[in-house]
This record gives sequence, C-alpha cells and structure tokens, in this order.
Amino acid sequence: MKKINHKIDGIFPSPVYRSYNIKKFTKKELDFIEKQKHNAYKNEGNTTSLNTNLLDDPVFKNLKKILTNHLNLYFKKVFDPLEKDLKVYITQSWANYTSQNQYHHMHSHPNSFISGVFYIKANKEVDKIHFHKNIFPSDLSIWPRSFGLYNSKAWFFEIETGMLILFPSTSYHSVQIKEDHRDRISISFNTFLKGTIGYKRELTELKL
Repeated sequence: MKKINHKIDGIFPSPVYRSYNIKKFTKKELDFIEKQKHNAYKNEGNTTSLNTNLLDDPVFKNLKKILTNHLNLYFKKVFDPLEKDLKVYITQSWANYTSQNQYHHMHSHPNSFISGVFYIKANKEVDKIHFHKNIFPSDLSIWPRSFGLYNSKAWFFEIETGMLILFPSTSYHSVQIKEDHRDRISISFNTFLKGTIGYKRELTELKL
C-alpha cells in the first residue's frame, strides 16, 4: 500500500500542571491539618473538612503564597494574558481525608476558573488521580489495540507527598477506591480571576 502523507494535530488540549516537592511541612502545619479531621463531614466517598477557607489561616500563609505563585505561572503559560493586572486568586480551600476503601466520585468544580490539589500525604506506589474525557469518542465503544491521548476515555497521574496538580475547573476527575491502609491527605482549592477581562469596544469588559 502506498504511504499516505498525513498529519494529525491535537487541538484544544486540557492543560494539566504538575510540580513536585514544592514544600516540606512543619509540625505546626501537620498538627493543624490533623485537627481539621475532627471537624469534618462524610462527603460522597471520602471525608472533607468543614473549613472551606483552610489556606486563609495564618499557619498556611507561606503555603498559600507558594500555591498562588504556581497558579499565576500556570495562568501565564497557558493563557498568555494581554492585561498585566489580571491575576488568579484562591477563593476556597479545604482538606480531603481518604482512608482504605474510600474514593472520590467523578466531578468538576463549578464557579471556579482553575482548581488544584496539593498532596500532604500520599503513597506514590498506589495513589492516582484520574481525569475523564467527556467529548468524542466517549459515546462509542471502540476497543483499541493500545491506549493513547486520543482514544482513552480517562487518563491518570500518579501522585505523591509534596505534589501539586492544577487543571481547568471544568475538567471531570475522580479518585478510585483506596485499597491500601495508608491514609491520603490533600488540600484542594478553587480560584477565580481578579482584574479586567474583555474589552470596552467589544462590549465585553468586566472588572473583577
């Protein structure tokens, strides 16, 4: 068969940001996180802190600054904004506690721009975060010879202690049932924009 000259481009990809060992925790920070577990509720599959502004506590002042720097690096790399005053800030933050046989259901984060998870305690041998594709070809059952970025309905990343992952808040993601006995602890957060988006002449200007 004659070789066919062709090219396949992946357009509109979902940018997922990963950074490792971004911070070592102090005893004071770890004690604070452990105390939050006593004031938490059973979410769908795991346990979530009632405190939804965790990173506003003075004990996490340094961590919040680090996470905000990563957020704005991600934002600039992905969106390359024209407006210099446009920034990303954290709107909500909470702790997740996952024990053996717990999981986290598939979900996205409404009313948020970029979402993130920072892992305080994780086992890189077994712990993963899964992202799910909700567009072509998810409605067709075609079993491939090998899985890749185009034909997979889900994609996972192995996670570990000290790892940060950022992604568009519209991205559906989940965590499968935890089979080992070691607990996983993470801080999740939502964000929004601060500054001016749109343009007056296009009648789209909005000051946030």
